[in-house]
Amino acid sequence: MECAHEIKTDRETKTITMASPVRWVVSFTSAYGLSQMRQGLAGKGERRIEHIRQFVVNALVTQAAIGQATGLGALFADLRYLLQTEFSPDLPKLPLTTITFGLPSFRPPNDLIMAATSFSGIPAFIELVDAVSLWLWMSGSG
Repeated sequence: MECAHEIKTDRETKTITMASPVRWVVSFTSAYGLSQMRQGLAGKGERRIEHIRQFVVNALVTQAAIGQATGLGALFADLRYLLQTEFSPDLPKLPLTTITFGLPSFRPPNDLIMAATSFSGIPAFIELVDAVSLWLWMSGSG
């Protein structure tokens, strides 16, 4: 799952694509993924109506199919995953089915994100997994 994160400093404003290493959007395969869908709707990328339509239909069918699968949420919960419906701020009327793993992730301070993206030259950053939670999970305590 990705989202835009705006960082403002004294010298500049930078939009960073933030991704979660423990949360995913579930859908059937289509020509557009979530990021391409967002870019197309924002006018920043190729906007092919048939691809946008297919993405929307696939998201709705995924939502309906998972909604009809009784017990699927409990099965995922037993595996330490949370299966839920979310609405993205930039797609407020489109239900997105997400799966989240039970480890928390977090955004480090903006200055660290700025330094990392400046060093890499890529305006994207993946949230970090909490090391203590990971250790507890791996040791069976979490």
